[in-house]
Parts: sequence; C-alpha cells; structure tokens
Amino acid sequence: MFKKILCASVCASALMMTAANAEEKETGLYAGLDVGYSILGGEDADSSNSSLDLGIDFEDNAFIDLRVGYDYGVFRLEGEIGYHTHDAKSFSVLNNGGNAFPVGNSAATRGEADLWSFMLNGVIDFGDLADNPSVMPFAGVGIGLADLDLDNLRIGSDLVGSGSETLFAYQFFAGFRFPVTEKLDVSLKYRYLATEDATITDSLAQRFDVSYDVHDIVIGFTLKFGGKEKSYASEQPKPIPVAVVEPEPEPAPVIEEPVAPEPMPEPAAGPEINKGPYVVYFDWDRSDLDGGDIEIISEAATAARQSGENVMLKVDGHADRSGSDGYNQKLSETRAAAVKLQLVEEGLSEDQIDVTSHGESDTAVATEDNVKEAGNRRVTIVIE
Repeated sequence: MFKKILCASVCASALMMTAANAEEKETGLYAGLDVGYSILGGEDADSSNSSLDLGIDFEDNAFIDLRVGYDYGVFRLEGEIGYHTHDAKSFSVLNNGGNAFPVGNSAATRGEADLWSFMLNGVIDFGDLADNPSVMPFAGVGIGLADLDLDNLRIGSDLVGSGSETLFAYQFFAGFRFPVTEKLDVSLKYRYLATEDATITDSLAQRFDVSYDVHDIVIGFTLKFGGKEKSYASEQPKPIPVAVVEPEPEPAPVIEEPVAPEPMPEPAAGPEINKGPYVVYFDWDRSDLDGGDIEIISEAATAARQSGENVMLKVDGHADRSGSDGYNQKLSETRAAAVKLQLVEEGLSEDQIDVTSHGESDTAVATEDNVKEAGNRRVTIVIE
C-alpha cells in the first residue's frame, strides 16, 4: 500500500508540472512503438486460508507497447497500451501449510501470466541540460489499470490456482532518445512496471494473494506529427534598403565675356549607406542559412561595396543560454563562420571581415540559464 501511495503522489506531481508548463513550447502529436526484453522473476503467492507459501518463477519473454501522446517541448503526456506474457517455469514451496505439495523446487508443467496494461504517463525531457542535443535523456512515471490473467498454474497435475483481475498499476522509467530524422526518434530505456496484489483460487477454493512486477529493457520508435518551431527570424522586420539617388547634373555656366574662372563646386554627397546592424537569426541548435538569411547578408554586402574598397565589416556570433557554455561558444563560432562564408560568396574579401564569437555571454534578451530564447540565437553584421 505504501508503494502505491508513493507512486500516485510522484505521478500526480509530474502531471501537474506538465500542465503548468504546457504553454511553454508546443511541438505536437506523436505515436510510438516499444518492444523489448521483459523479466518477470520470482513472484510470491501467500494463502489467505492457511500457512501455504509459494514462490513462482517465470520465463523471460518479449513484450510490445503502443503509445500516443503530445509533446510540449520539455514535457510529454502520453497514453500507453502494453502486453506482457510469461510462461511459468518452476514453483518453490516455502511452506506447504499441510497440503500435499512437496517442500522445495518443483517443475511447473504448464501455466502462464498474461498482462494487458493501460497507462497514462508523464515524461520530462532533459535535452536542454545535455552538452550534445543529439542524445536526449528523459524520465517518466505512469499510473493506470492492468488486466492480469494467471492461467492454469500447476505443480504436476495439481492445480495451484487460476484467476483474472483488473488491478491498479504503476511504472517508473528512464532512458535516452536519439533523433534519427526531424520526424523520427529512436529510444533506449529501462522500465519497472508493477500492480497491486492479485488473487488466484485453486481447485479446493483456496485463495492466494500473488504479487506481480516486471523489469523491462525497451527499444522505442517514435513518429512525430507536430511541426517545427516557428523561426524567430521570420517574424523580425527586415532592414529597409536605402534608395540610391543619383545627383542631378550641374547646369553648364553661361559665359558672356571672359572673366576669371569661378571656383569649382564641391562634389555632391553620395547616397546614405545603411551600416547596420544587419541581424541573422537561427533556429535552436542550428547554424545553417535559409533564403531569408541570405537576402539579409546580400543587403549587407551591397551596402559594404557602396561604402568603398577599404570598408571593414564586424561579424559577431551569439547563442542562447540553453546547453553548456562550451557548447554554446562553439555554436556561436559556427554561426559566425557561416555568415562570413556567405559574405565572401557575395564578393567581399576575407581581409575585410572581422569575426568575433560571444557564446551565451552577450544576450540580447535576458534569461535564466538553460532557457531557450530565439532572440539570442543570432549573428550581427556592422559596416565600419
């Protein structure tokens, strides 16, 4: 009973945390398939009518689960249907209670334990805390109902018991996700699944309380249907290009008689140049450029060429505060290098480009550590 109360409390806390953070970042629906290796070890069967005490050992076997859930970015809420089956292997008669069963180990001629589980799981993803976002640790708890069928358990020809019940069930699990594509994840996890005690009845109407718990090694496949997080850069206003206005030609002077030459007028000022900053924004943990980014970089390159041959460009790379300091420093360097390479492709010389990377130390939007903020994932270009 204590285990059930503790499990229910932990599960309720996790689910409340999920609901409280549900609006942080929605990523949509997903469906999953889990398969793996299940260990149902020695289970105890205690008679409620006598001192008969049995231990039941089951064969290990495979299992399968189906999952459907919603990913909120940091938390996931999912429903799960699973099936376990284990053949009885042997019985250990600890105290025969006056029955005819011989004390010691006995081979089981037949019998099996079948379990259908229906669970509601709350899962916390710790990907924001990992140095390598390609490996995503997670942990979760679940509560629900289980339909347990203990069928035809026998010692030789003697019926030990049979029974079928719907029971309260709970589980704990932890593991790692490995994103394979934008839509597909593969996971590896350990799970402990248990129910409250079941009751079986033998041929003499004697009732036994039987415990049930399994240890699972799980390989999972998750197909995600949600869309990619909306790019912060797509919501930002683009720099307004400065129109280039050609000066009107000066009218030719009218000379009526030879006079001293008039001083030449000062040359007209050239067009005003937009020196920036030009800002290129990036998706989380990405350094590649899309069409809108290239357009901004092209505008900066055009303005630089109009400023003259000796112009310099200052390129500063930044990252948000999710992840470690070292990882974010490298990520900001990669982003700045991508922008520099595009400027060179636009016709500028590498000698004209001064690159600096700040990691997560110079944010545009103030946040706590390990918080994703699209406004901080950026590279700025300033013409000097």
